[in-house]
Amino acid sequence: MVASTIYFGTTQRMMTLRLPDAGMTARQVHYADDMQFENGGGDVYRPSLAYHMEYDFEYGLYEATGSQGLNNFADFAAGLYGNPIIYFADPMYYDVNLLPPYFAAPALSEQGWKSIGGSTLTPTYSNTAANTVGQPYRSVAYDVGTLTANTLPAEGYASAIIPIPPGMTLWLGASGSATGFGVVRVESWLNAASSPAASTNLTLLSTTGTTRLNTSIASTAANYVRIGITRSSASAGTVTLTSMMAQLWPTGTTPTLTGNFQSGQGHNGCKFSADVREEKYILRDDQGRNVHYMGLSFGLKEVIR
Repeated sequence: MVASTIYFGTTQRMMTLRLPDAGMTARQVHYADDMQFENGGGDVYRPSLAYHMEYDFEYGLYEATGSQGLNNFADFAAGLYGNPIIYFADPMYYDVNLLPPYFAAPALSEQGWKSIGGSTLTPTYSNTAANTVGQPYRSVAYDVGTLTANTLPAEGYASAIIPIPPGMTLWLGASGSATGFGVVRVESWLNAASSPAASTNLTLLSTTGTTRLNTSIASTAANYVRIGITRSSASAGTVTLTSMMAQLWPTGTTPTLTGNFQSGQGHNGCKFSADVREEKYILRDDQGRNVHYMGLSFGLKEVIR
């Protein structure tokens, strides 16, 4: 992965593009209603503790054309590379946890977040076993006996997508337990493929143990991965999860695989919330070669589908 770049795109095409000049602006957007009472008291009404992410990208003058040109952002917004649900790995959190919050701590669905069991599985919640590694307070269990074997839910909130930039390796780990044929499945996908290049079922880690990561997938094997729960055979099974983590490291680097749980700081797909605006542009002849300088800005909004 080249410094000052971001791996960005749809499941049809992901590419390495320039990072915004001063980094991205990111916001966690909640819903809340501020209430004032006649007796002088007050409260805040929040029917859900969930939020979605919003990002602002802004660039000065850079080359517009070519493989890393700024025009690529407009091409994505126009739908040139399929339905423009945009994924990117945020370099700010490569070494933290790139999963969206409700995948990093699946029991957040008890607080109004989406359930990684989708609309068909009923979650059962319990307190997490006492531990010294900062695990989420609650865990969640799913009976996966009704799911199609070896098949993840359709793209959306019940499966998470994480891009793997060139030259990087994705490290994953899930803490919990399973019975029967219940599994946490990871699929490796290449751009525009109709089926995964490979798949693996994670070996679940002890909730009270110190190991957080135990599986790696290099960029040479996948442009992105999809993660979700399913069953490995058309038989009964359950999956109980406390937490999941995902980090990106340069290929050849072995990260620290142990430590405390770190909360999810990623997203699970965005749409362009503002036009990809060309702020200014200049065509200049530079020693017989045209230079197409352009500046632009745009916004992305996480969509919870």
